[in-house]
Amino acid sequence: MNKLTLSVGKIKRKYLDNRVSKFYEVQPYIDGHKLLNNNNNIGLDPQTFLSRNELLQDGELLMGICACGYEGCDDFLVEQRIKDGVVQWTVNRYEYENRTYRFDLQQYKNAVKHLGREAVRSYEKTAENIAYYLLKNTYSRPGYEFMKAEASVENKVITVFYGKGEESLPYVIKWNGKYEYGENRSYFEGEVLKEVDETGDARSNINDFIDKVILGDEDYLLTKAYYENYSNLFHIFADKDDEEPILYNRLKTALLCGSREEMIVALYYATDYFDALVTKLSWLGVSENVIEAVGCFDKAFWMDNPLAQKVVSAIVSVAGKVPNVVLEAFDWIRENGDLDNLKHSVCVALNCDTVEQRVAALLCCNVSCCSDLRLEELRRELDLNEAVLSALRCLCRSKNESEAAWIQRIAANPIARKVKIEELKDSRYSGWRDDNEWKMLRLLCKYER
Repeated sequence: MNKLTLSVGKIKRKYLDNRVSKFYEVQPYIDGHKLLNNNNNIGLDPQTFLSRNELLQDGELLMGICACGYEGCDDFLVEQRIKDGVVQWTVNRYEYENRTYRFDLQQYKNAVKHLGREAVRSYEKTAENIAYYLLKNTYSRPGYEFMKAEASVENKVITVFYGKGEESLPYVIKWNGKYEYGENRSYFEGEVLKEVDETGDARSNINDFIDKVILGDEDYLLTKAYYENYSNLFHIFADKDDEEPILYNRLKTALLCGSREEMIVALYYATDYFDALVTKLSWLGVSENVIEAVGCFDKAFWMDNPLAQKVVSAIVSVAGKVPNVVLEAFDWIRENGDLDNLKHSVCVALNCDTVEQRVAALLCCNVSCCSDLRLEELRRELDLNEAVLSALRCLCRSKNESEAAWIQRIAANPIARKVKIEELKDSRYSGWRDDNEWKMLRLLCKYER
């Protein structure tokens, strides 16, 4: 009798368009020797291999596909016969010369059962590795740092643990229990390259966990309100060419506010569609205090609301053109920067806390890689202090400077660090899932702790 072993291994597949994806394959071994020649054939992924009814039936059994990834091109088939407690494989291929192998039926079933356990552990290990890569050096709350992740195919969850001393906080992340092929997992069907739609959702669900727990939904509240308001008001301009567009007045007002609640009120005050706005603000997740303050402007009762009064003070400052370095920086980027930079840098500035941070945020996207001479001209033009100039120098990566050295320079400067963190968060909100940028954000947030 021969002995069958079914093992799970990870391989790389290169496609005709030079894309490369990594995935698991089932590799059969007979008496310790590999059955498939990976120059010609690659194994099936474990989910496909184990889901077939033919494993315990007579007939043709697919063991591998062509190395090009196209099933039907050069399949590796065995003829299977099961009789009297014996499983017989006949391999009719040129490199095997019609070889026959016989396995004890119980040993064959045990090999399949072992493959199932090994495949499950492979999927779990991959999910745990993804969680570790994305969550290492992160904190779920002050002092509670990421410790480990445990994935369970049976329960369809990934449990991540954050610890502080001997205390441990578990968080459960849903997972479909499947292997994470990644966005490049594909296969050929005829001449068409198709994406596999039944892949693991570990990475996307962990990213959702990052947004909701690690960064926090409140980190995006003002950002959501800002972008929603921006898209609604961008087309609304004042009647006279020499007056400011309504949108810009609101943005300036928000930049002079102290808290996020004040900023959201500043973005939405004096609307003529308040009833519809209540639903929108509730959907954004703002507090009742904000909705009430916005309503005070609609009903002209702002003097009775403390939150609304603070916003009115900012409105008066903007309308009276009170000298302010934040407003001067805003005007400067409108005149010297492009619209995309304005949109991004204002959102970053709104999420900053101090005047210096907001000025640096407004300018950093528009003066990056500037020379010291250019920064000196900017200092004289806007009367910038040394703290802002120093932050702008940190935010500009020097030629031939390594990324690690650049991050260290930013981390050592509190203004630059806060601005860069909010810039990366804004990029993340806009949809990026770049591992290097997430690594940078994670490291800088660690310095903030």
